[in-house]
Amino acid sequence: MIVLLCGCRFFPESQFELAPDSRLPKWFTLPTNLSREDVTVQMSYYIEPCKITGNKSGLGCATFELLDIRKYMHGKKQAVIAQPDGIRYFGLLDAQGQNPTMIWDIVWPRKLAAVNADIRDQVNVQSNPSYVVVEADGNIEVIEHKDPGDVFYVNDDPSIRLKLGLAVNQHPDSTSHH
Repeated sequence: MIVLLCGCRFFPESQFELAPDSRLPKWFTLPTNLSREDVTVQMSYYIEPCKITGNKSGLGCATFELLDIRKYMHGKKQAVIAQPDGIRYFGLLDAQGQNPTMIWDIVWPRKLAAVNADIRDQVNVQSNPSYVVVEADGNIEVIEHKDPGDVFYVNDDPSIRLKLGLAVNQHPDSTSHH
């Protein structure tokens, strides 16, 4: 029983996929041979104590993996797919917006990069939208969960950053979405 409990701190509490219309987190650089549509980011939250980063704040940590999903595309586009119960999931749809390939059908995508981040703050975690402030490699990002489901966004909204007590900084990608 003790072995099972100790092992839980090495498994993610939850996993999310970056929304197709969200920019990449600052710590990732897109390889020159790939477009934003060719990749996704998978984020996993870990609860305390966080053995991955050593964060002792009591808030845990998150891992971010930049994944090449080109081999699953086959003419499909990334999409957020709303289920009848209102929960939204990341997936791929064909040109007619049909025939979904759900994220759980994308097995063993090629990992391009991985980053571990400390969770610095959490706001509205029991409702939506909720926000999680993470820091990795000296960069602070605001992660937004707009709806129930497995989709997250990188939020650059200056009003949200100010409410969270963060500096309002501009990301070089002026096409960011929030």
